[in-house]
Amino acid sequence: MRGNMKNLMIIALLAPWIATSSARAADVTKTLVEGTLTAKAETIKAQALMVQARAALVTAFGQSGKAMAEARKVLEESRSVAIDNNMKAANTYFEKRKKREEYLATKARPQPSPGDLERYSKAAAPSRLEETVVNPVAYSARGDLQWPGVLEQPEFGPWRRQAEIAFAERSVSNSGPGSHLYQQMYRLTSRMEDELKEQVRDLPPMQYIAAKRFLESLTYETQFPPDSPRVAVR
Repeated sequence: MRGNMKNLMIIALLAPWIATSSARAADVTKTLVEGTLTAKAETIKAQALMVQARAALVTAFGQSGKAMAEARKVLEESRSVAIDNNMKAANTYFEKRKKREEYLATKARPQPSPGDLERYSKAAAPSRLEETVVNPVAYSARGDLQWPGVLEQPEFGPWRRQAEIAFAERSVSNSGPGSHLYQQMYRLTSRMEDELKEQVRDLPPMQYIAAKRFLESLTYETQFPPDSPRVAVR
């Protein structure tokens, strides 16, 4: 009996401590459970955010691919338009060129034949000196020429005398377009023509023309040997 009472008293004394320990244990357990649940909730939230991020990334890639496809489409359309415009411009150019060539062909004169060219050349050539121009008596000794009155003036004297000396030296070997005589006569008559131009305002037109033609014929005559018949072309 006494033993039971003793146990009851011990239990009564330990009861507050046991109750406190139990409460504390319950609080710890509750805290652990709440922490675990909170951690799980945060993990689930983080996983949800990751899923959202992946979805956004996939959407962004999809939109980027669509934008690139649209850009390629626009670029290809622009390229096609540029090619069409270039082709149209080229066709327009060649069409205009063809029409112009056709127009010019209708306006073009027929090509001259070799015979026509020969006649044109003869017509454009100066007249050869006539027999009466070369002094038949003095020429054999000094090569005198019958100069037009305008070229008998003193200012033409030096060139006139050199031309007579050169003309007296004409021969079969020293005549023709490439001969020394032709080149020398061309230089002399060119200087005389320059002097003649200085007097053009003071000379009657017919005298000026006659003197100029004589100088042209004198140079032209050196293309022929001495025994060639001097027949006036015009």
